[in-house]
Amino acid sequence: MSYGRRTHLKTWLFKNKCFVKRGQDKEYTHLLLDGGKLHIPRELYTDFYNVLSMDICQGNRNCISENRTEIFRFLTDIDYIDEQPLTNDDIEIIAKKIQIGLELFLRNDLSVYERKIIVCTTGEYKTVTDQGYKLKKTGIHIIWPNVYVDVLHAKYLRSVIIQYLSQHHTLRPSHNPWEEVIDYAVYSSSGLRMKGSSKKVKCPLCKGKKDKVEYCEVCYGEGKKLEGNGRIYMPSLVLDGNGKVLKDELDILKNDNFEMLKQTSIRTFDTERNIKRLTKQDYPKWFDATKLIEHSEKPSAKRKKKKKKIMSFSDMMGTKKGLKRKVTLSHDSTEFVSINKFIKSLFSDHNEYKDQNIKDIFQCGPKKKRYYVIQTDSQYCQNVCRTHNTNHVWFLLNDKTICQKCFSESFNSSSICCGNYSSDVSPITRQLQNILYPELSSKRKENNKQNQGLDIKSSNGDIDTNEDASIKSFPSISLKLQISMQEWLKSLEGAVCKDC
Repeated sequence: MSYGRRTHLKTWLFKNKCFVKRGQDKEYTHLLLDGGKLHIPRELYTDFYNVLSMDICQGNRNCISENRTEIFRFLTDIDYIDEQPLTNDDIEIIAKKIQIGLELFLRNDLSVYERKIIVCTTGEYKTVTDQGYKLKKTGIHIIWPNVYVDVLHAKYLRSVIIQYLSQHHTLRPSHNPWEEVIDYAVYSSSGLRMKGSSKKVKCPLCKGKKDKVEYCEVCYGEGKKLEGNGRIYMPSLVLDGNGKVLKDELDILKNDNFEMLKQTSIRTFDTERNIKRLTKQDYPKWFDATKLIEHSEKPSAKRKKKKKKIMSFSDMMGTKKGLKRKVTLSHDSTEFVSINKFIKSLFSDHNEYKDQNIKDIFQCGPKKKRYYVIQTDSQYCQNVCRTHNTNHVWFLLNDKTICQKCFSESFNSSSICCGNYSSDVSPITRQLQNILYPELSSKRKENNKQNQGLDIKSSNGDIDTNEDASIKSFPSISLKLQISMQEWLKSLEGAVCKDC
């Protein structure tokens, strides 16, 4: 595999005088990401594709992007940022939903086959930092080889995709809404990296600075370095206009780099726009014309990504209105020790929580309605059924039950936000209740004194003060209370009737 500068393509470009020199009044059609502007005449395109396909076949690295023509093939550049990278199945689901959303807007002008898409992926993800959190960025390029648009109609179709996914796919966190996932820049800037081409970024050591680049042992004087393994986009999926997988079409593209370059190039010649906009009365209910206007304008500058430390758990609690009044329990306090013992017993058979350790416990709320927030070192969230990248998971314990909660903005497949999620509850033991809420124990004793005159047998409904707290031993809390109440009422009724 060649990492050097002189590939078959570069030799060909020099030979055919394709480099645009500074001050030359010549339109450039392509850009080399490792340096250089190009003008490749239309009559040389067949040779250009042949030479580039030869380099791709031999593993020679080229870093080349192409500029849009006035009429170009419709495309989307997807930048999906989340705690976990997208899987191939996730990508296929999104691509199929995009095709479903676009069907009504394209079917009057194009056949099912003409609406086909080529989904291109890199097979790798990029780690990005947002507000101090490390997230995974999955890049996807989708090309419509037979859909020819101008910039205005490309923005129109982008709005269709955003609005459909916003209402028919999982919701997105605030750091990466669908408006940012479906990138606007490819319609306002000049072009897109060609398939089979690598991406280069500034050298992380010398930053490309003149006084340092010459002696840099990371980029060897180039000033730039491959990002990851090159983040090379190649076709991974082909779907027709109805979302049906076209495996044979994909096989052709994988086995014929020349054909792949032809079909995925966004530049076109002697073509006219071949789609029309729907009239307002034909818009589906989920499509908002005012959103179309908003999506057609350049998005406001993104908030600056300040590099700051991840907030502490206590700081996160401070952002929640109901959690601000808090007292941190001492680790050797009776309350802390008792809660720790209860948690260990409760989750002793739980695959994800059995080995967790309690880091802190906070008592929150007013005295009469106090509750406990339990921070552990577990990152497993039941809402998304996986671990989070940062420790957002916590447990909420009150005078009756305990449940798992979360601070994360992630959504599950049903669009339930982790930040709004509460797991199924488990009851706490009477012993723990007596320690954390002694006033309830006193109240029960007082009630028992008042009821001493009645011969009431309710032992089956009582909870043993030394009862074991195991996640297996807990019945449904509603069922347990229901049985207890039924037996208590029965015995009460019998005792009252005796005196009648």
